[in-house]
Amino acid sequence: LGVGGDFRNYKYKQTPSADALAGAIYNYAPVAAYDMNRDNTGLFAELLVPVIKGLDLTGAVRYDKVTAIDNAGTTVGNDMDATTYKLAARFQVASSLLLRASYGTGFKAPAMLDISQPLVAAGVTAASWDCPFPNTDACKPGKLQYSVLSGGNANLKPEKSTQLTVGLRFEPTASFGFGADYWEVKITDAVSGVSERQAFADPQKYASLFTTYRTPAETQDYYAFIRSSTNIGKAINRGIDWDITGRLALGQSRLTMGLTGTYLLESSYTRPGTDNDFTDSMNKYGENAAVSFRNIIRATATLDTGALSNSLTVKYRNGYSDQTATARNTATNKNESVTLQVPDYVTLDWQTNYQFNKALELRLGVKNLLNKEPPMSLRDSSGHQVGYDARYADPFMRTVYVEGKFSF
Repeated sequence: LGVGGDFRNYKYKQTPSADALAGAIYNYAPVAAYDMNRDNTGLFAELLVPVIKGLDLTGAVRYDKVTAIDNAGTTVGNDMDATTYKLAARFQVASSLLLRASYGTGFKAPAMLDISQPLVAAGVTAASWDCPFPNTDACKPGKLQYSVLSGGNANLKPEKSTQLTVGLRFEPTASFGFGADYWEVKITDAVSGVSERQAFADPQKYASLFTTYRTPAETQDYYAFIRSSTNIGKAINRGIDWDITGRLALGQSRLTMGLTGTYLLESSYTRPGTDNDFTDSMNKYGENAAVSFRNIIRATATLDTGALSNSLTVKYRNGYSDQTATARNTATNKNESVTLQVPDYVTLDWQTNYQFNKALELRLGVKNLLNKEPPMSLRDSSGHQVGYDARYADPFMRTVYVEGKFSF
């Protein structure tokens, strides 16, 4: 039996300089001042029960309380609290076979900035858009980018979840092992946001996410999109994590090979403002401006020879259907809607490590050894890098690095 508690006080302060507030920096909108703090208190207990030889049961319970945010004397948001628990079982059927399972609940309070951040300038939209409310004074001419403002949402609620895992580990010999775990996470009041594509596609529905704003370089107020977190509803994620490990002695060396991956069975979420209108982003660019990949796999091979170690790592991420975009057909000189099939993305990394002594270690490596280019994508969100999606592919391509470590 174990019991305990914890207390944390978090502070977040930002103070713009006098020059920033006075507009001394050309075309710079000063950031807002804030001085936030809140308290997090937790109490927990855990009990381990050996039922029979090889079978252990574990039960745990935790109570958390997160206070409302004090922003320079002003209270923002509400107090949040919850009691969560976890039940787990571990059964060593034989020396080579382990079965395991767990079920629990979760509680996660939104970040302080998600709740209390003042509305501040955050650049412009990633894409160009028609005016959300045509024939009004705050419209820009034609299709252009609009300002983006970022701010908190004092009405945010904490995320709550349930988690389930069932798995096994099989190691018949010291040279081979296999493991697999089915997992499932269901979230209610999931904290996310409405994308600019969703908002500009239906501005009447999301009218509360539009305001007017004038940058230092503009002579009048124009519409601006407010990027703010919200409780979108529900999210369900299910998948299987698996791994295979092999070891082989080669004279004075030892070769260790590993293959790990995640096979995603479901990754669905409700559209903002609903609790039963589900959609998903499985192997496609979804409404949430993101992709959920069915298969992510990593293969490694490490050869250890005394103080020298060499490793090769292959990373794989399956392809997906890109966002539908409008592109010019150079043959017909007309605009057409196209949906690219973004291909699989595979990279190879290499690393050499040499342990000179107990204190000194040197590491040399090359990321993306074959200089693989990011696959083409026509997505128009998640930043202003165009032609590829930097969240899922590395634009640096082949990168050489050297690291040293000295312990004393």
